[in-house]
Amino acid sequence: PMSQEASPSSPLAYRPQHPLPEELREMPRDDTVCKFCGVSYLIHSEMKALEARMQQALAELEHYRGAVEREKRLAERLAAVEAELAAERERREALTAEAAAAAEEVARSEAARREAEAVRCADLAKSAAGANEAARLLRAELAELRALAQAARDSTLAACQEVSNKVAGSLADMDRGQQARVAELSSQMEAARGQASVDREAAAAEVAAKAQELQRLTEQLDDAREKQRQAEAGAEALETENTRLQSELSDARSKASGLQKSASEAASVQAELRDRLQERQSAVESLQARLDEALARQRQAESSSSHSLDKLRQRSEAAEAKVEQLSAEREMMIKAHQARIEQLKDSYKNRLIEADGWPAKLEQQLSEERQRSEAAQRELRDRLEADWRAERAIQKEKNDELLRRARQEAEAEADRLRRGVEATERRASEAERRVRAAEAAAEAAGTAAERRAGEAARAAEAARSAEAARAAAAERQRLEAALSQAQEEVRMLQETVRRECEERFELTEALGQARQQLLSLRLQPGLAEAAELRQQPPKPPAKLPPAEHQQQQQQHQPPQQQQPPKQPRQNAWSTSSRHQTPSSSSSTVSAASSSRRRDSIGSGGGATQDI
Repeated sequence: PMSQEASPSSPLAYRPQHPLPEELREMPRDDTVCKFCGVSYLIHSEMKALEARMQQALAELEHYRGAVEREKRLAERLAAVEAELAAERERREALTAEAAAAAEEVARSEAARREAEAVRCADLAKSAAGANEAARLLRAELAELRALAQAARDSTLAACQEVSNKVAGSLADMDRGQQARVAELSSQMEAARGQASVDREAAAAEVAAKAQELQRLTEQLDDAREKQRQAEAGAEALETENTRLQSELSDARSKASGLQKSASEAASVQAELRDRLQERQSAVESLQARLDEALARQRQAESSSSHSLDKLRQRSEAAEAKVEQLSAEREMMIKAHQARIEQLKDSYKNRLIEADGWPAKLEQQLSEERQRSEAAQRELRDRLEADWRAERAIQKEKNDELLRRARQEAEAEADRLRRGVEATERRASEAERRVRAAEAAAEAAGTAAERRAGEAARAAEAARSAEAARAAAAERQRLEAALSQAQEEVRMLQETVRRECEERFELTEALGQARQQLLSLRLQPGLAEAAELRQQPPKPPAKLPPAEHQQQQQQHQPPQQQQPPKQPRQNAWSTSSRHQTPSSSSSTVSAASSSRRRDSIGSGGGATQDI
């Protein structure tokens, strides 16, 4: 019995369902040949053996046909690897030279930094010593001037008291010559008052000059301190530069070590490729030997078949006399063969019809799988969109809370500084008012001698008021400087918060893009399999994968996610407080960066929809 199973080489080839016994296959050829037609009974097995040998020879030939191209590709790859190895060596040498140059530059910069730091420290020490000495001298002079002023005041008071006593004694003791003595005393009092006023003005001028000198020296001391701070800042900058150069040197060294490792890896790869090339050459040589052997066997088989054909020809010539007697039987055999051929044609047509129905079945199964995949993709996309929206809302709430807290702290600090400035202004105005009142009282002081002591006291009070006014002005300047510094700190805090918000939004966008790329990378194998399924020719239903395997493959194919378009973010610094005028520039920069981010977000959303 025979089974009709299609072969890849010929649809009309037949294979025995049950092979012949060993004794039949080992029979002599003369015993297996038909006496009437000269055809062997084992012709099917012999044809199949010849087909198998022919396919094997063709496969070997196909393998040998690609051997030359593979050798060329391996040679090209080996040349490319050698070129890359040479380039890596050159790059390593260049990096080594750069590292040496960088080390020398670091050494030079370190030496220059140390020298500059030593010179600056010496200059600062000298300037600080000079300023301290000048301040000490000015303090000593100021103390002397104060002592002189106090002595002049005491002497003026004593002179006034003495004159008053003399006037009282002269009035009580001598009535005669009252007018002359009164005139004399008046002239003496006027001279004393003029001398006292001159001394007071000279002392006041000297005090003002010394105060100006003290202020100048204080400014010089402040300049020296500022230079010292600048020198310290320069030293810190040089240290930072040194640290950066050292980090660059370590990076260059790590790159050089990486290049050495890559060079060693390239050498090992080159050795491995050479070994593989030798193995391939030996394999090619063995395959060439096998091909020669197969060709020899094929020639031997052809010679044996020609010999058998000669024998058959001789036997046919010997049996020509019997052909006429067996013509009827031959006609019957031809009819039987034709009937068999018709049956085979009908069966082949039926198989073709079944094969024509396979694409529709495959398309139906593909449509079902596609529908299931789309449903899974929609479900996963909805879930990811919900997660993304929730995460975005949480992040927005956190950013709003941070901005609100920063704004409240800035407003509180500005209010506190404003109140301090107002209190300082009030104290300064009160001090100026008292100074003006003291000056008015000093100007309105009478010419009477008994009021000279009060006038001197008021003058001293006026001097103290002026000193208090100067102290209040200095305190006001200090508070204004503190206010400007606090405003600068508030502006820096706003800028820091804005940058943190921008970094958080950028990180959120980068996370969304990374998720999208991951989903697209996961989708690529599934799309490639679907394309291969569409491009493959229809196969028999027996060779299709089972439904469980298809479902497993469909589960391993993640759906494509479409990122929803992002809402444009509101500028957190667009509405600043009425007392935070310096932060307008940072809010403008933040608005510009927000608009740029909205443009980039819009373009990113379009790219996602295109994907």
